[in-house]
Formats: sequence, C-alpha cells, structure tokens
Amino acid sequence: VDAVLQGCLEWGDLPMAERFLRTTGGWSPYFLNDTPSSRRPWMFRKQYDVIDRLLERYSDKTHYGERRHPEEFAMAFHRRMRGLWGLPPRNVHFTGREDRLEELATRLERTSELLVAGMGGLGKTQLCTEYCYRRFPAGYGLVVWLNAESADSLVADYKQLLRDWTPTPTPTPMEVPVSSSSSASSPSASAGSTAAAAAADKSTEEIIAEVKSRLFRSQVPWLLVFDNVEHPDLSKRFLPRGAGTKGHVLLTARHAPPASADRTLLLGCFPPSESVQLLARIAPRHVSSPRDAAAARSLVETLGNLPLALGTAAAYMRRCDVPCAEYLERYAASEGRRSSSSSSSSSSALPARYGESNEHFHSVASSLALSVNEIEKENPTACRVLRLLSFLGPDLVTKAVIRNLLCERRRVDAVAERRRRDVDRRRSVARATAAVALGIGASGALRLVRRNHGGQAGVVAATALTAAALLFVSQDSFLFDGHSNNQPDTTAPSTPNSFSSFEYEQANLVWDILKSFSLISVKDGKGTIHRLMSQAMRYSQSDEEARGNVTICIDAMRSMWTFKPERPDTWKESQSILEHVKSVAAHSLEYHDLSPEYILRAGQLSKEAGVFSAMSLNAFVEAQASLEMSLKLLDIGAAKRKRNAAFQKAKAETLHELGRVLRYQANYSESEQSLREALQISNRWNTNRKGNDPSVRKGIADTLHELGVLEVKKHNLDTAALFLQQSLDMRRSSDQCTSDDTHANCASTLHQLAAIHVARKPPSLEKAKTLLQESLSLCQQIGQRAATLKQLARVSIRQGFLDKADTYLEHALELYLELYGDNKLHINIAAVKFQQGALALQREQLEEAWNHFSECLRIRL
Repeated sequence: VDAVLQGCLEWGDLPMAERFLRTTGGWSPYFLNDTPSSRRPWMFRKQYDVIDRLLERYSDKTHYGERRHPEEFAMAFHRRMRGLWGLPPRNVHFTGREDRLEELATRLERTSELLVAGMGGLGKTQLCTEYCYRRFPAGYGLVVWLNAESADSLVADYKQLLRDWTPTPTPTPMEVPVSSSSSASSPSASAGSTAAAAAADKSTEEIIAEVKSRLFRSQVPWLLVFDNVEHPDLSKRFLPRGAGTKGHVLLTARHAPPASADRTLLLGCFPPSESVQLLARIAPRHVSSPRDAAAARSLVETLGNLPLALGTAAAYMRRCDVPCAEYLERYAASEGRRSSSSSSSSSSALPARYGESNEHFHSVASSLALSVNEIEKENPTACRVLRLLSFLGPDLVTKAVIRNLLCERRRVDAVAERRRRDVDRRRSVARATAAVALGIGASGALRLVRRNHGGQAGVVAATALTAAALLFVSQDSFLFDGHSNNQPDTTAPSTPNSFSSFEYEQANLVWDILKSFSLISVKDGKGTIHRLMSQAMRYSQSDEEARGNVTICIDAMRSMWTFKPERPDTWKESQSILEHVKSVAAHSLEYHDLSPEYILRAGQLSKEAGVFSAMSLNAFVEAQASLEMSLKLLDIGAAKRKRNAAFQKAKAETLHELGRVLRYQANYSESEQSLREALQISNRWNTNRKGNDPSVRKGIADTLHELGVLEVKKHNLDTAALFLQQSLDMRRSSDQCTSDDTHANCASTLHQLAAIHVARKPPSLEKAKTLLQESLSLCQQIGQRAATLKQLARVSIRQGFLDKADTYLEHALELYLELYGDNKLHINIAAVKFQQGALALQREQLEEAWNHFSECLRIRL
C-alpha cells in the first residue's frame, strides 16, 4: 500500500492518492501490517507522514486503527486459525456470474447463513469456490470447505479438521497451519501423529462441539461452506450458532426448503452471452472464426445454456482439436442416433428417476456421449472404467480405486474366457461323439436296408437312426449354452488385490484421459465426478451391462474393504471408500435379478459399512440406514434361495448390529425387537445343526450379551443379569474358549455383570470386585485392562480401600499412557485424573486434588 500511495503522490500528488483510496474496495485489515521498518519509518518510507495522514483519514476503509508492526502481526497471525482448508482447486475457466458473486457478498452482509440452490450442473460448487478465493484473505481469514452429502462425510471432515487444528506439542487454543494456497492446507495435511490420535479418539459429539467452540472463539472472520447438502436438517447439527458477525455459513443444495426465500440464492442457467464466453475461454481457437462463432451461438441454445454440458463440449473441442462448427455437426448426428434408439417411455421416466428435467439431463447426456465415443476410440479401457465409476460415490475417486476396478474387470474377463474355452472343448467332444454316432447309425441303417432287401421297414429304421444322429449334432450348442458367461463368478476373492504392471499403467492412462476430457476434477490425488455425469453414464448402459458392472464394483469394494473393528489401523483406509461401498450397495437394490451370491456380497458390504459408521464415526443414523439396506438385500437373496444358511446367518448378524445401533440412539423398543429376531434366527439354525457350528453359538452369545446391556440401560437389572450370565456360560462352554477373542468377550461380559452388582441397592461390592478381578485375568487388550482397573478403583473407594484404589488408578494411567503414547489429552486419561482427584479429596489432600482436577479440566477443555 505504501508503494502504491508513494507512486500516486509522485505522479498525481494528493488528488490522485485520495482518488485511489476512495475508489479501491475490498480492503483487508491486514494490508497495512507489512510496512518495512515501521518503527523507524523515516529511514525507508518517503513522505510517510503524508501517507499515514491519508490512511488515517480514510480509516473506515483502510483499517488504519488496526495497524500492527510486522513482528506483532506475525505473533498474532500464528495464534489464530487461519488459511484455506479443503477448498476445491480454483477453476481457471470460471466465467460470468459477476452479479451472483456480488449478490452473495451483499446477502452475507445481512445474514450469517445463505443457501445456494439449483439443479445439478448449474455450477453451484464452482460459484462458491470462486467466491471463497476472491474473498480470502481480504474478507475472511479462514475458509473451511466441507462435504455435506451425508453425516458420514461431514463427521470425517470434522475429524480431519480438528486434527489439523490441534497443535503439537504444546496446545494453543486457536491454531491452524497457515497456507496461501488450498493445496498446502488440504485435509490430508496432518498437524502431527499426536494431534491425529487426539482427534481420532474423541467421540463425534465432542469433535463437533470442539470445532463449533473454536469457531465461536475465533478472532478472525471465517467462512464455513457445506457443499452438496442432501438433507436440510443434517447441517443444523454441525452449524455453529451465536458466532455474531465473525462467521458466515454458505450451503449448496439441489432443492431449497420451503419458507427460506430470504436466506436462499436460486441459481439458473447461463445467459447466452456468458455461455458463449465459457466456450471461448476453454477452447478459444475453436470458436474464433465467424462460422465457429455462429455455431457456438447455436450450440449454447441446443445445450440449454447448462454450464456442465457446455464445459463438457468445450473440453471435447479442445481435447480432440475440433472446431465448434464440426462439433455441432457431430452433436446433431449423435443426438439423431440417440433419439432413434431410445423410446418415448424411457424419456418420460427421466425426471422421476434422476430428479432433473428432461431437457437439461439430455443436454448433459448428449454432450457426454460424444466424449465417451471419442474415449472409446482412443482407449476402450478408459470408457469401461468410466462406466464402472458411475456406480461408485462421486467423490474420493483415486487411482487405487481405478486399479482395483481394472483388476476385477481383468479377472472377470479371464473367467469368461476360461468358460468359453470349456464350452468350446465340450462342444468339440460332443461333435466328435455325434459324428461317430452318425457314422454308426448310418452303417446300421445301411445293414438294415440290405437285410430287408430295401423293404419299407428297413428304410424307416434307417431314416430314424440317421435323424436321431443329426438331431444330436444340431443340439450340441443348446446342451452347452447353459455354461454361459452370464453365470455368476463364485470365486471372487475378498482379500486385497495384487496388481500387475498393466493395472498401474492403465490406471495412470485412464486418469489422464478422464482429466483431459474434464470428466473428473482432481485435487491432492482425489478426483470428483459430477453426479449428473454419473447419472447419465448409468442411463446409457443396458440392464445387462449395468448388472455386470455392479458385480465388478461389488468385488472391487470387497477387495479394498479392510475394516476390522478390533484394529483401528484399518479404519482410515476403509473410511476413504465408505461412500463407494454405500453407493454400490444402493445400486445393487435396483437390480433384483443379480445372482444370489452377489446380493449376499452386497448385503454384507452394506452391513460392514453400517458397523464402520457406528464404531468409527458415531454416525448412528447413517449406520442404521446402511444396516436396513443390508436387510433388504438379504431378504431379496433369501427369497431366491429358500432356507439358505449363508443368508440366514448374515441376517442374524445384521439384526444384531442394528439392535446395537438402535440402543446407541436410545430407541430401546426397536433395539429389543431387532435383537430378539436375531436370537430367534440363530437359535433355529443352532438347533438344525445340533449345536455344532461354533460361529452360530458365538453369534448367540454376542446377542445375549447385547440384550443384557440393553436391559441395563432400561434399569431391568435382574433381566440383564440373566442374559449376561447366559452369554457367559455359552462362551465358557465353547470349543474355542481358550482363544484370545473368547477371553476378551468373556472379560467384557464379566465387566458388565460387575457393573450390575455395583448398581444394585444395596450394592454387592465384594461380588463386583470378584467379577472384575476375573475379568482382569482374562484381559489382554491394553484399553480393556485399563477400563477394568478404573472400575476396580471405584469399587475399592466405595469399600474404603483407598490405597488399593490408588494403585489401581496408577496402573490404569500407565496403561493409557502406553496406549496413547505422547497424547496426554485423551478423554480416558481425563477420567483417571478425575478419579485420582476424587480420591485425594476424600483423603483431604487438597493441593493434590486441585492438581488432578485441574489436569482433568485442561484435557476436557
């Protein structure tokens, strides 16, 4: 600013300097903080006194009163949350929408929350992205971009955001890595392993509350963007309230809720002039001639001025070096072929199926068809991958996902080739056999004719033998067509794929091709495909092709899904494909004629997704939806295969998990109904198998345990003790009672039984102590042992054995420190500190109690 004002004074004196200050907008409160040697301005700043008086005169714009020396500003800068987080890459071809950008800024001055609504393909995300880049850092010191398509995605973003905000090693309340670009402050950048562990071990509600609290206390203006809100009520749980003038919230959605006009900005298609500008900006050489310019005006009208369709068309022109006039001719020819091959009934069904208007959906589908045809000519593999990707989630598309899809595609092709060769071999054998039979039949017929001296009986017999042999030959293809390539492959592995050089090379090539046609946008190695594009790709496939692609996606996700509840190190990798798993399970419901094997696999995947959502993300509503989808798939598969053990066992497991998730939501009645149905199915199969299936018996014991925990929540202690004791007895009688898993499960049940004895009136403390000590003898997991030691300390305190309680707490703290490493901010450590404080208070050791309580409070804050 000093340099600019110095130039104004030299070239136009005070009037020019004042005119610059009057006519320049968008001043940031930080523009004046970079003055060199500000403590001795006479050494480096010419006419500093005149410049400072001018800045002070216009302080309502220049924020002169907030001016800081550079070193002071640097200290304040690093004490605050600042930067760009999760923001998509800026669209270098962004065109028009200037009036909408100005309206966004104006509306956000009057309200702290604004929804940008409009159907798919209008550029809602691009508009908000451009607004963020234009307003940072002048308008906002912090911009956070969140994927709001589901609670799972929001929780995942909040967790990563808190990791990046959590300082290491010494905490300051308002700190975030500083970045001048979106890539440097992306969600993938972690603040450190300690911070990551601290955020990962917090519950979902704690994470949400902490993020909202930090935003509330922020000293810099911030903007929170919730992109692609599918459920209007979903964002309310995550939105900070009472932030005053410091914070703004921007949302994008396809539909605007009723009675929200004052807080909604409706987005429409481009005006024709901006549509032509967009084509010219992306493919300038291809619309430069008068003929191409006229074609561009016709093309934008044909495409309905829809930004997504226009961008796809322009990317095609640039990628294939096709002038706009030629593109228009190709488009017309492609549209003619599409119209002749599609029926009017399917066209009229589009709005119900996709939620978009026929006109705009067809404009996207038609422009996409040209790109797909060109990709098919250049690289058929890329085209196949694009069709497969349409059944997965639109975000977090990676090269690893593409490699797995290619690997499954190659395996399916290899299986089909083996089957084809097997059919050919069988057919060759059949033909040879038939030829021999024909020869024998003809020879026999000739003998009959000779024996009967050409009589009528001999001729009839000969004709019959010959006809039978010929019929056998003609039917060999019918006999062996039953081994068709459409039969399900039951050999697909559920273990991670091993890739050849082909998959790596083709994945890189496919990635580059899809990027060059602007069909995928990429940031930090993660791609996004527009939802409308995916819908158009699915619509373009025949039912048979779509079924085959769904099965490939199912197997690819099974090979990538590594989630193990007892191994937190598998959670992060599984989270990266969670939306893909949920998407392919949902699409499996659309094709009831999938083979039972694939319906079972899809149902099991959906169940795993539900367990993950509940355990890792605490997103219980989404977990319930995934588990209920699993039940629908399993019911469809079971109807095709009556009394199939695999479907019944999978249904019992899913009902068990659903009962647990419903309990987490305090929906005790439905939880009990689900658990009892699971127990009924397991008991029936256990009886049929005469109790010889250990996995079924384990499932029964687990469900009895869960019913016991549910009864504890309902304060039915006697019933709870009955269920838990039955579970414990079944586990102890198991053939695998010496395994580590059985020991851990028994320890968990003993712990719950002890809690019941503590809760009774009067409590049975000695019995609880005995059960906890037995549980401790079975515990091998560090966290489980620490939790049992904490409970033993509570019992010992109530019994008056304070020294023993002190020992238990010290041991529990040592185990937690071993488990969490240098992360001393874990909530479990805070719980131990609280108990130590209560123990010291009971001993009247006030200073020690003060220290323990202070440490507990510091961790929890």
